[in-house]
Amino acid sequence: MPRSLASNLDQFNVVTTRIGHNASKQVAKNFNFYDAINIYSRESTLMSALKFLRRAERVTLVTLFVMMVVLFFVNVVVREFGGTFASKLAWIEEAVRLMNIFLVFGALGLALERGKHVGIDSFREKIPDNFYKPLLKTIDLVGFCFSIYLAYLSLGLVQFVLSTGQRSPTLDLPMGWIYCAPVAGFGLLALRFVLSFFGIVERFSAGTREIQEAK
Repeated sequence: MPRSLASNLDQFNVVTTRIGHNASKQVAKNFNFYDAINIYSRESTLMSALKFLRRAERVTLVTLFVMMVVLFFVNVVVREFGGTFASKLAWIEEAVRLMNIFLVFGALGLALERGKHVGIDSFREKIPDNFYKPLLKTIDLVGFCFSIYLAYLSLGLVQFVLSTGQRSPTLDLPMGWIYCAPVAGFGLLALRFVLSFFGIVERFSAGTREIQEAK
């Protein structure tokens, strides 16, 4: 083979190799770019859903609390000045108790996310750094499993009470639906535990930050 032809073939191989390398790099860049867009889109959707959930929880809790205060105030006033009319509002006391149940269980998840649950901060701050994060992940995992288990037991209790046909005394509501409060509460609690496990919410730092600001 003539030297000029061999030299041209070598140059052609070098050029095609460079072109293929650059093309593969460009494809990789495009893949990483679109992959990053998809990840960002999924994260944005998740954060939007969490934002909507937090807002719904706050609105529900505030509404329940305001209704409890108003009903209890009306009940006291009617008992004091209403005379025999007070007997017609006997359902208010039971309604306030039931709303209080839903208020407590409905706030479980939001309180956990904001670091409002009881914890020994002084002990946690003394844990070495190499054991700190694994311990927090273990706490989240155990809390998630325990919350799911309690939600499962509560669901069984709902089905059992509904099957008995038991109803509340004054409101005449099926008592089984009242036990839906722990099902929803422990479900929201399990959700916050799993979000904390994957680092989507920082519940430990939230509680510590509020304590430091209070000081």
